[in-house]
Amino acid sequence: MFERRRRVGDGVSVRRTALLGGGISYSLSPALHERAAKRANIDVSYVLLDAEVENLTGVDMLQYAADMRLVGANVTQPFKEVAFHSVDDLDPVAEAVGAVNTIVYGPNGTQGFNTDVDGFGAELDDGIGDIAGGRVVQFGAGGAGAAAAFATLERDVEQLWIIDLDLSKAARLAERMSRAFPAMQIRSGDRDQVAEAMKAATGVINASTMGAAAHPGTPLPPEHLREGMWVADVLYAPAETALLRDARVRGATTVNGGRMLVHQAACSFQLFHHVQPDISAMWADFQSLIAERR
Repeated sequence: MFERRRRVGDGVSVRRTALLGGGISYSLSPALHERAAKRANIDVSYVLLDAEVENLTGVDMLQYAADMRLVGANVTQPFKEVAFHSVDDLDPVAEAVGAVNTIVYGPNGTQGFNTDVDGFGAELDDGIGDIAGGRVVQFGAGGAGAAAAFATLERDVEQLWIIDLDLSKAARLAERMSRAFPAMQIRSGDRDQVAEAMKAATGVINASTMGAAAHPGTPLPPEHLREGMWVADVLYAPAETALLRDARVRGATTVNGGRMLVHQAACSFQLFHHVQPDISAMWADFQSLIAERR
């Protein structure tokens, strides 16, 4: 779909990769990818293409990336759904999810993947454990929310509520997930349905930006949290969001988005360079990078 108009970097052995998004100066992805590449003895550059810096939106940002002769790109908010509609070919998981966070550039065009599904799945498996049979309430119905919902339903929960300030957006995601998991109980709602959804909840997912530095606060009033629940956040900065703090204080098991970041990065790295990175070493890199920011 994207015509590569400029031949930037042809004949150079460096494998060029990037992250596309808006307001992404905080991202640890460049360091994670470049450190993994160094261990694998691959010459990789990984740059941030920030829409707020480049003053580009939507398809223009994706075309700009294509012109750079990248081997691959990660995509974050607000472009995951734009990327889904713009690539030439979709991996089956990305097609089911309805969002793309990884683009591989090849001689026959672009292919879109969603490694956030594996990433959030690892967050649940490593940070929470077995969630089968649970009743889960998720806040956020965007690109990250689509991946989190898919990964959660893969783990055989009994019911998933999808809550978003935009009720129509929550309903669309619930409908998409119902097509992928027709036997599952999937419901949608907005703030008016929070109390009903939380009555029998065993787990909570924050897949929204609420709790990030730019969007302080929590998507859930703390009185709905209780001992014995689990709470997972897709955010990794801050390391403990207001939601996770409220949940911890009330005795719930909590996990932040660090594992999601590392595992989705490892999956993307393998797609870009056809080499399996050392995930344990990438996790250690993440912890080191977070410590440096404190």
